[in-house]
Amino acid sequence: MREKRSGRVSAKSDVSSDQISAILGAIAVKKSEESIAIKFGSTAKTQHVNPDDTMMTNVEKLRKNDGVGHGTEPVAAFRALGTHKVDRILLLSDMQCMDSGYGDATTKSSWESYRKNVNPNAHLYSFDLSSYGTAQFPSTDGSVTKLNGWSDKVLDYINLLEKRDVMAGEISKW
Repeated sequence: MREKRSGRVSAKSDVSSDQISAILGAIAVKKSEESIAIKFGSTAKTQHVNPDDTMMTNVEKLRKNDGVGHGTEPVAAFRALGTHKVDRILLLSDMQCMDSGYGDATTKSSWESYRKNVNPNAHLYSFDLSSYGTAQFPSTDGSVTKLNGWSDKVLDYINLLEKRDVMAGEISKW
């Protein structure tokens, strides 16, 4: 899931959260052919991204607005995901979320509903790309890992994090 937005990630940068999320989304698709890319703004749309296409082709597909608007409403992305079972969700956004057009649903309640009704073993990685410090999930939710900022190595980190014994071995090498 990625936000369709054009705001810069910091006052000292020309890079936008939209650009970062498109790049990380394209990398994720390259690493896992079973990936599902969902762009969101004030609405959401599943975007077909082919792992056999070039990175730049996939980045451009993910950056194209396609009428999803410019809000930050992850609830729309959870609705687009529906009952499709996935093991991990990467929520890429500046986390300045609005849950307005979706009744009583919030980002947090949408995640809780997904785990309850679709996959209780799913894990969510919530990226605050602009490092504003806003969080949509409580620190006590063990099914969510909150990350601030971004790096091209973050997907490798997630892989190690999910294999805690491997990560402990890597740390012990230091």
